[in-house]
Amino acid sequence: MSDSSVPARVDVKANGEVLVSQPGAGVLGWLSLDAVAFYPDP
Repeated sequence: MSDSSVPARVDVKANGEVLVSQPGAGVLGWLSLDAVAFYPDP
């Protein structure tokens, strides 16, 4: 499902949220202490 030649991008925000996005996958995953949500990249 994922292209190993394209590394995932991980951004950590000051409030503790983590944004993980993989270019070309069309999916962004938000990780937080409260919930994990996946949604299509518009």
